[in-house]
Amino acid sequence: MTIIGISAFQGCTSLTSIDIPNSVTTIGWDAISRTGLTSIVIPNSVKIIDGWSFCLNYNLTSVTIGNSVTSIKEGAFAGCGALKSVKVDWGSPISITTDVFSFWPNSISDVTLTVPAGTSENYRAAEVWKEFNIVEEEVSFIPSTTEAVFVWKFVPSAATYTLTICSDETCSNVLYTYIFDSTGKLVEMRSSSNITADNSDVYSYTIKNLLAGTTYYYSLIAKDASNGILKEEQGNFTTLQPSQLISLFNDASGLGIYPNPVFESFRINGITENTLITIVDIAGKIVLKQTIIPDEMVSIGHLQSGVYFVNIKGETVKIIKQ
Repeated sequence: MTIIGISAFQGCTSLTSIDIPNSVTTIGWDAISRTGLTSIVIPNSVKIIDGWSFCLNYNLTSVTIGNSVTSIKEGAFAGCGALKSVKVDWGSPISITTDVFSFWPNSISDVTLTVPAGTSENYRAAEVWKEFNIVEEEVSFIPSTTEAVFVWKFVPSAATYTLTICSDETCSNVLYTYIFDSTGKLVEMRSSSNITADNSDVYSYTIKNLLAGTTYYYSLIAKDASNGILKEEQGNFTTLQPSQLISLFNDASGLGIYPNPVFESFRINGITENTLITIVDIAGKIVLKQTIIPDEMVSIGHLQSGVYFVNIKGETVKIIKQ
């Protein structure tokens, strides 16, 4: 099943929970409206949330939106007056209209919006999203198919950070262990991965050699100079299937760029031959011009943080360098 059709569960007031299959790419018009749902998780497979799809769910308090969603249409969550929290996983917010989250008696400012670590400024600059009460996750993963960018926030007084990646929830099978110093620099590793970037507030690291469409479990422990635990975070992330890579160009072009925001480098999906690309900054100055081959990683680690534009075969896309 790839589509939940028009009005599929409309008016099913006894429906208090639903698991949307990972095969679903579109949630149709008015599909799950006026039900008894209290929470909803929209998986990473979903790309389109159609108009009024979750409207008038009066008991709905929490919504999690997967990172493959590229379109949320009018009134999608209108009238969900009990809504208290929304969690999203995009580095940069997608454009939405004001009626997507129009409800009563609460206002949008009463709803907590949880965004990936290091991305809150992107949301505070975006229409509609900026009206939420925005908080950042302490730890975030930005997955592709076989790797994931791990981002975590600076912990005051931390001397080391230990990241453990496991194949099971109890962490009986440890796959990767990384130890970072107080500045987010890798000092010890027990697998092959790749450092990407760091700054004083948010650190990041790219974990490679992962399997596509696979769930991994992690723990991050920050310790002080005496080896005392300051903070511990646990959770999981799922790498994407190849079909879930987000195209940031028009669908007909077959091109896509990921990850975005970019920490150190990015890849252009859909390139089948040697191709000239040009990157310009927000002032219009060319900062990079090179010919790339298929699957080549484009390195922009030398660029300052900010907004840039990539031109490929006449198409232009905005990227954010962090």
